[in-house]
Amino acid sequence: MAGEHTGFGIASLVLGILAVATCFFISPTRPFFIFGFLSIIFGSVAYWSKSKDSFGLAGFTLGIVAIAIDALVRISVCLPGTIP
Repeated sequence: MAGEHTGFGIASLVLGILAVATCFFISPTRPFFIFGFLSIIFGSVAYWSKSKDSFGLAGFTLGIVAIAIDALVRISVCLPGTIP
């Protein structure tokens, strides 16, 4: 039904937003990775179930974006000549 969202979809969206918001902080515990990974799992459960929850798809996408941003940041920091 239109306008109805599952708990997994809402959780996925919230975790995806947290993952993107925290992926720019340098922390040894890397909380964004946990948020992003859980967002991907919950989003896939929410979207690929019968309901096709749009919040689940958005959370899934945000989780992948957060992990990709972190990978790009780590690669750019490790390249020689990028640190002044």
